[in-house]
Amino acid sequence: MMIKIAAQLTRGRGSDLLIPLRLSLSKIFNNEEIEIDSKDLDYFSIIFRVSGPNNNFDNGDGCERIKKVRGEKAITMDYVIPQYKWEKMSDDEFKIYISGAVKECFIELNKKAKKLKWKFNEEKLNKDFSRGMDNFLTA
Repeated sequence: MMIKIAAQLTRGRGSDLLIPLRLSLSKIFNNEEIEIDSKDLDYFSIIFRVSGPNNNFDNGDGCERIKKVRGEKAITMDYVIPQYKWEKMSDDEFKIYISGAVKECFIELNKKAKKLKWKFNEEKLNKDFSRGMDNFLTA
């Protein structure tokens, strides 16, 4: 496993847009073929928080709250998607937006692992990630 993808959703179209993309990303990055080559790091985690009329997640926007997962060899990050961003997007535009969000999170998660001085095969990790994102965009 390379990246766990989770979501905190509100009711409505934002959730409807994200759910199939989250499932697709999970299928790509939660398999035995794509793993982090490291004794220090088991996985990254991205939690999408989709704002809507009932919850705006403190007006958040983009990458937030990066931290080491307590008791695990993992790093997690929240990514807030404000309602004004998703409400006028088509399905294809939203998929491209999510792709960019995952890439942005991946860069920040990588930086955090380096800051913690965790050793991992960065070249393999980047290659596997790029291949996974290519699969996501062509699915």
